[in-house]
Amino acid sequence: MQCYLQADGLDEWAGEKSHIYGSSPANQRIEAWWSFLRRNRSGWWIDLFQDMCQTGILELGNVYHMECLWFCYSRIIQQELYNVKDQWNSHYIRKSQHETIAGIPDLLFFIPEYYGGDNCLCEVSHTKLLELETSERNDESENIYQEYFEYVCEMRSWRSPKDVHEAFEMFQQLVNIME
Repeated sequence: MQCYLQADGLDEWAGEKSHIYGSSPANQRIEAWWSFLRRNRSGWWIDLFQDMCQTGILELGNVYHMECLWFCYSRIIQQELYNVKDQWNSHYIRKSQHETIAGIPDLLFFIPEYYGGDNCLCEVSHTKLLELETSERNDESENIYQEYFEYVCEMRSWRSPKDVHEAFEMFQQLVNIME
C-alpha cells in the first residue's frame, strides 16, 4: 500500500523505495512492539480461541464458524487494538545509543520538528484515497455470511456484543441456529 500511495512521489523514497523488506530480528524496536502487543491482550485472545477449538466450540476448518467468529468478536478486538495503539503512542521512548530521538510517538509523528526530526509527510491524491475506500467497501459488502448474521440479529432483536462474554454467547447461539 505504501508503494502504491507513493508511486507518484518525487523524493528519494518514492514508489518501490517507500517500503523495504528485511528480517524483523534485526529491528529491536519492532520486536519490542510485538512483545508489548502480545503482553497487552493479544496472547489472551489467542488462548481464548485455542480453548474454543480444544473444547470443540470452534471448528477452524468450518467457514461458517470462522465468519461467525469474525462477526461476534471483531468490534471488541478492534476496540482493544485501538486501546493498545493509544497506550503505545502515548508512552515515552527514551534515547538510545543508536540514531534515535527520544519522545512520545504521537508527538514525534505529529510535530517531529519540535524534537529535531524531519516532517516526512507526503501528500496522497484524493483519487487514490477514494479508490482504496471503494475497494474496501466492495470487499465488505460481498460477505453473505455477515448479511445473514445481521438479519438474524435484527429478527431476534439482538444488539452487537459489548464484551467478550456477550460475543461468546452470540457465537454459540448463531452456531446453534445453523446446526
